[in-house]
Amino acid sequence: MRNKFFIIAAFCTFYSFSFGQQAFYESFDSGSADGVKGKAMVFDGVFTEQSVSHDKLAMTPDFTVEAWIAPQEYASNLAAIVDREVEFKQGFIFGVNPTGKLVAGVAVKDAWISCTSHESVPLLKWSHIALTVENGKAITVFINGKKSGSTILNDLITFCNDCPLSIGKTQTKLTAANTERETSSFVKTYNRFDGLMDELNIHNTVLTEEAIAQKVNATKLAVEQPLQYHKMPSGANLPTKFGAVYTQLKYAPAWDKLWRGSEKPDIVVRFDNSPVRYVFWRGTGYIPAIVNEKDQWMSDQSLEHWGTGECYEAMGDKQARYSHVRLLENTPARVVIHWRYALAGIIHQLFPDDENGWSDWADEYWTIYPDGIAARKQVLWSKRFDTDKGSMQFQETIFFCQPGTRPQDNVEMEAITFLDMKGNKASYNWNDGPPKLKMFSNPKYQSIELVNFKANYKPFSIFDEKRVCQPFSFGNMKEYTTFPNWNHWPVQQVMSDGRNAVAPDKPSHSSLTGSNGKMQIVEKKSEGEYWASSLRGMTDSSIETLMPLAKSWNYAPPASNISVGFTASYDKYQRAYVLKSTSKNPKSILFTVNASEASPVQNLAFVIENFSEPIKKITLNKKTLKPGKDFYVGQVDGLEGTNTVVFVKVVSVNPVVIKVN
Repeated sequence: MRNKFFIIAAFCTFYSFSFGQQAFYESFDSGSADGVKGKAMVFDGVFTEQSVSHDKLAMTPDFTVEAWIAPQEYASNLAAIVDREVEFKQGFIFGVNPTGKLVAGVAVKDAWISCTSHESVPLLKWSHIALTVENGKAITVFINGKKSGSTILNDLITFCNDCPLSIGKTQTKLTAANTERETSSFVKTYNRFDGLMDELNIHNTVLTEEAIAQKVNATKLAVEQPLQYHKMPSGANLPTKFGAVYTQLKYAPAWDKLWRGSEKPDIVVRFDNSPVRYVFWRGTGYIPAIVNEKDQWMSDQSLEHWGTGECYEAMGDKQARYSHVRLLENTPARVVIHWRYALAGIIHQLFPDDENGWSDWADEYWTIYPDGIAARKQVLWSKRFDTDKGSMQFQETIFFCQPGTRPQDNVEMEAITFLDMKGNKASYNWNDGPPKLKMFSNPKYQSIELVNFKANYKPFSIFDEKRVCQPFSFGNMKEYTTFPNWNHWPVQQVMSDGRNAVAPDKPSHSSLTGSNGKMQIVEKKSEGEYWASSLRGMTDSSIETLMPLAKSWNYAPPASNISVGFTASYDKYQRAYVLKSTSKNPKSILFTVNASEASPVQNLAFVIENFSEPIKKITLNKKTLKPGKDFYVGQVDGLEGTNTVVFVKVVSVNPVVIKVN
């Protein structure tokens, strides 16, 4: 005799469980995706779960579970297909682990016995999976009709007949696998299946391998791969009008639904002559990224403190509780974005500095010009930087991997090239893991840095002429990649400050270099206030072509012959000359920038403070420039007056005379 139960759970999905010698299937036709037959259920890895109450089940000690699944992502630990256990002390579970392998587990007396498949269930594609349990004898798992692992049972299973059956969710919280630090190991979360599920059956009999294979062979798949990898969003990579836009960058429906906030929480900066974008997105905790024509993302570390043994940084702020961005300027001459954040731990904690409860905070100003170059100004507010300098960091070279890719898919094995201000160059490879060096020493100073993306546009950074750095020496799983690689950030909401990637299912990041401790070049502005600067961008040329830009910034040519009543100075933090006047709205301004081979001009930006008159004409060496082609103007109003910003397209190793009318 067999009993047939129709269970109607959330999302109005029908499940059929048969308990007897013959299996049968009741359709998932209430599901929302095409399935192996009819429709399939979409499990989103965040919200979706199903539960069948214990009084609807009458399972025997010998049974079989089978289903068709197509994983979108693997969970951070074990995500159940079906789960009827209590804290792994009673009952059983059948699910998928972080490497895609099937895991079946049963409680036996005082022990938990598990069986792991030899092979992994592939991402995105349909696979048939099965578990057979012979009580007191063995548990066996199958993938696509073939035996993939078995474990002997020497005792009878301790069932939990009063427990509900959970579908798509592990009922016991677990720590994320491959976690590096003790802090993360204390955090436990629920693990849910992310992907498609169809034709779930439970039989009160042990099907043979031949019977399982027959069922698989009798099923003809209309589509073998019903899913595609998610993709970190950055907007279209087509050239468009230069400027910044507020927007909402969507990643995946369930992930998007998690967020609570405005309709346009993100910022994207685009250019009229380049596919490159600057992206300030919730999915990174607003840590800025530069994205190229192949949607490869380059980022950098926020300020970080790890002196307590745990990481306090912007990437720990998974929900962007403390991190936010806002537009300060958005004109044809430049875009200025203010990014403010706290150095936060993974459970939203801040590390207090003083008796008033103030902790470490940071302000960053990204000044982005029409030529695609950004000047990055970092300001740290901390009362312990002077004493904890060795455990605080301003900079770390980081790139992201889109789902479906590993580090070596995005960068060459010779991943980084350095150039010093004298033209000495060296490259380093990750063939056998991170370079085994305490410090990069060739060249002695790593002023210019190019990350060798497998793309036309490659990211670069320019630092102080005496900048030094070291390779990031840990974090790689050798069987997966020779690069350090973690997937606790970006995008992921699992509270972890270090989780090694072992599969390309999720967005991940890799760190190549970093500067911390006394090697950092930081300017102390006042007690508890520290500044650092750099240039960022992408280039489709060689690293040598960046030398004029580096010289123009590190050895900015002085300004002279300035109109009476004006002063001029170069501000490295905004890559611009600042002109100040004692007179109000003068009729014209004249000054010379004394460019040379050693101190060239590589496009010219200047800010005229308290100047609100419209600019009618600009000449360069007495040649009239065309507005909107040769130069761009923006005006920014403030309580104390209006500043006028001008960006001039000019490359020169000879003095240039600028006249503004």
